Amino acid sequence: MSQLHPELVSATADTLAVAARAKGLRLVVEPAPGGPDLLPGDAVRVRQILLNLLGNAVKVTEAGEVRIAAATRAEAEQVAVTLTVTDTGIGMTETAMARLFRPFAQADSSTTRRYGGSGLGLSITRRLAELMGGSVTVESAPGLGSRFTATLRLPAATEAIAAGKPAPTTTMARSFPDPACWWPRTTR
Repeated sequence: MSQLHPELVSATADTLAVAARAKGLRLVVEPAPGGPDLLPGDAVRVRQILLNLLGNAVKVTEAGEVRIAAATRAEAEQVAVTLTVTDTGIGMTETAMARLFRPFAQADSSTTRRYGGSGLGLSITRRLAELMGGSVTVESAPGLGSRFTATLRLPAATEAIAAGKPAPTTTMARSFPDPACWWPRTTR
């Protein structure tokens, strides 16, 4: 596993800030309010989920904004991490959403022609979320944009990890006392 950095969400958003700016879009990152100090996780996979969701949102949004919100919630012996990407893009019909997570599928053929892509990104995103005990859902309407929500269930930090003695196969992120430092609120 790779190291999961506290600034993962904002750093991933920074990767797409230039593309968003070139289209005249606002890219907004909303921090997780509070949250655990330590979380084991796989930064490479979480970053891939974020890149796929944010990249698609920037790609299909011609005006307005793309917003990423992060939240955490303690659940028994794990922590639910929720990443929500909302755009003011083209939106989708119920029929398009029904096939969206299938490999090599896109909303429709006109979407493929206009925006490109292989149709694998959302299929991969959903599978990665499932491997982390979570899921990916979508809400959308034509002309009104879309909201994708990825929920990941990560193990809660053990006392050994919290004491700074991670298990050999575990990597983690340490949040800062101020949640705004963890996933800063920025408008790009």
